[in-house]
Amino acid sequence: MQTESQKKQPQNLETIKISEYSNRFELELNYKNSLHYKKLIIQKNGYIYEADLEEKITQFVQDPGQQQKSQIKEKSQITNANEKPKQVYKFSAFLGIQHIANQAFLFGCITAIHVCTLERHDIFQIDKCFLIPFNDFSNDEETKAKFGPHMQNIRDLFQEGYYFSYTYDLTLSRVKLAESQPTQIEFCWNRQMYRQLWDTRIDRKWTIPLIQGYVGYFNTYIEGKKLDFCLVARRSSYKAGTRFNARGLDDNGYVANYVEIEEIIFYGNYCCSSLQIRGSVPLFWQQRGVTTQTKINRTLDLTTPAYLKHMEYMRKNYQHVISVNLMKKSKHDEQVITESYEKMIQKQNLSYYKYMYFDLHHVCKGDRYDKINPEIRKLNEQLDNFKFYIEDMKQNTVKMRQKGIIRTNCLDCLDRTNMFQTKIGLEIFHLMMKTFKVDLTKVFGEPPLEHMDNNKMQENHPFMMNFKTVWALCGDMISKHYTGTGSTHTDVTLRGERDLMGRFGHGITSLSRFWIMNFYDNIKQEAIDMVVGEYTHTSNELEEKINEKLKERQSEFTKTDKISVYITTYNLNGYDCPKQDNTEVFNFKANFEEKGNPDIVIIGAVSIKFTLDDSTFCFMNCYLENSQSGRVSNINEIHTLGFQKQAVGKLKDKKVEDYDYKFLFGDLQHSIKLDQKTIETYIASYDNAKRQKQVTKSEDILNELFRYDESKIDAEQSEYLKFYQEQPIKFLPTYKYSQHSGIYDKKSVPAWKDRIFYWAGEDQIEPVYYKRNEVRFSNHRPVTGYFICKVNQFDEEVKKQIQQEIGQQLEREFQNIEQNLDEYEKKQIPRSSQIEQDIKESELLEQNQKEN
Repeated sequence: MQTESQKKQPQNLETIKISEYSNRFELELNYKNSLHYKKLIIQKNGYIYEADLEEKITQFVQDPGQQQKSQIKEKSQITNANEKPKQVYKFSAFLGIQHIANQAFLFGCITAIHVCTLERHDIFQIDKCFLIPFNDFSNDEETKAKFGPHMQNIRDLFQEGYYFSYTYDLTLSRVKLAESQPTQIEFCWNRQMYRQLWDTRIDRKWTIPLIQGYVGYFNTYIEGKKLDFCLVARRSSYKAGTRFNARGLDDNGYVANYVEIEEIIFYGNYCCSSLQIRGSVPLFWQQRGVTTQTKINRTLDLTTPAYLKHMEYMRKNYQHVISVNLMKKSKHDEQVITESYEKMIQKQNLSYYKYMYFDLHHVCKGDRYDKINPEIRKLNEQLDNFKFYIEDMKQNTVKMRQKGIIRTNCLDCLDRTNMFQTKIGLEIFHLMMKTFKVDLTKVFGEPPLEHMDNNKMQENHPFMMNFKTVWALCGDMISKHYTGTGSTHTDVTLRGERDLMGRFGHGITSLSRFWIMNFYDNIKQEAIDMVVGEYTHTSNELEEKINEKLKERQSEFTKTDKISVYITTYNLNGYDCPKQDNTEVFNFKANFEEKGNPDIVIIGAVSIKFTLDDSTFCFMNCYLENSQSGRVSNINEIHTLGFQKQAVGKLKDKKVEDYDYKFLFGDLQHSIKLDQKTIETYIASYDNAKRQKQVTKSEDILNELFRYDESKIDAEQSEYLKFYQEQPIKFLPTYKYSQHSGIYDKKSVPAWKDRIFYWAGEDQIEPVYYKRNEVRFSNHRPVTGYFICKVNQFDEEVKKQIQQEIGQQLEREFQNIEQNLDEYEKKQIPRSSQIEQDIKESELLEQNQKEN
């Protein structure tokens, strides 16, 4: 069976008219029931506002709060009032403003495919999209080469599986629509594109929420009454990405491949709806490399805050949750995740979160997928308790609400999950029909689950054929979004079993996924990051200037407090851990290329970051290479790669240099550029001065010796180390001692290997002391630094007021500049005309002279 969207041809609905002028775009709506008599003005400098349809537009507006009052109506006083548009477009939908680096584009849908109509609401799938640049670069080959590939990647991203409606918010379930809730941001894939419009409080008629996922529809008859069935899958735009770029959990509590799936039926005067969810296991884990080896990269203790955020999100949205885990414990990669997940569930012991383990592959050996049915029936009691949403459309009242949900996962939350959710969906539909006194066992001639497994198509009820098709297509679409290919279990969903062609197709799909993972995933990930606003910081001219001015006035909305920061660095020289220790063991891996055993990394850094009040801190504990070029390279990589994923298109966090306080410390491997005998002479002189209590002399000796320290050379070579400071060194070199003694090793040259550097704003940090400690069980000596740091606390209300003041001031400045430029240009016109006239007269005079 083909769905409606597959039967119908794409068409340009021409519901949005875009007129492009030299300095702005003017947008007008033209879809049924829009009843909107305004046009949207998007100026190319960043200002956005509404105006009356017949209103003439000046180049720049004044105070946005007084826009409509301040527009100049007299034609003779309007700048460029008679300007004709450079280009007029008519398209299917305006979907926001897309930023690529610092270039802005209007984004929207050119042609769309009509999927279905729900209660007079038309739902469309994007077929082809447009990107119109604010600044035309059609004749600039260099700019075209820079932006062209990104534009094409974004167009490719939206080729399939993105849906919208002019009058129906697809991000919302039926119950949330009934409660008139606002757009559910996590499911709105153009949320970042609409950010400027929402910030400006533009009428919501201009913003059409776009979902990534699937919408399928069919209608049939059951017991002589028409049944409309719609399946909507909403994939989250948070933790968004392709399979091996987006795994597990993030610090905000969002998980990869999180999809809310809603079954909606219309039967008689009633609408019923039920939700299921799928999502990656809520732990910090990843798979890398060709072998896609699974790694858990945070302990349970460190995972707990993010895990609890995810749990709270589900509790808030769905009340009660049954988590069904379909992974295989006999497979190492899945066993590692499953065992950690089960430990976390037991540790937290949340009353509203129940767990069920079901090894689908083991139970369904030999492709006997009917073996799932007993496990599904075990959930019948919970499904009955969870209920579903019922709305009496005739009375316009809500009769019942869903109060619990099934959360399903396998490793990828694709093939096994889709098969399991399809059967859960059928059982839920069975419960819905029981509400209307319809016994599906009688209708189908056998229990619904067994009827689903019946692969004799001629014996299938029309509902079942359609039901299996929309669920199979849904699974295919979610799989395409996550892996680039359809589901490997589509044949099982459709026919209830796998034949020879199905096995062959499974192999081809698996091979295609491997190919896409290695060659196309990062390109697609980069496009996703740009769309959802994770790829790079983008801002318009106005935002940049506001932030710049806001920083200058930070003292007006900031209170400061002081905190103590105490850092000790100590190279333990391979000191063995105690034989008995209750501390949870965990391996951190540095962000450098791994050589040899991937679990042992000698050279590298472990970094942590956090926010205290409104100040940010970053600590980098390092062990660097011994060569000067190696150290500089290490330090540069720590700063460029810290909290950034190395592969193209991975999610990027704030860079190290953007934190308020940076501390770089550890065994930094700096040597003294003198021979061993000379250094020993300095050390002996220092010891002698100390014994005689000649403090000034001893410090002068160290200062003289420190002149030969390599850190000064490194600072000149490194683009980052030059910004760091170090407290004056008033202690002897910390390396290399004979073990358990106070005597330097005779075979090694003494050096200040163990250091603490800091980088902070002017007057933000006060160094208190810097010393070494006489602990002798290593060949190093520990070094301690103590600092007093100022922590900012922002008054958000005052900050917001100042932001508004700065915005209004800048708008007036922009307006004055434009007015001055206009006046200047007007004054220049007669002058240039006069010059042209003088030249013509001079040429004519010269010609007459030649003729005479």
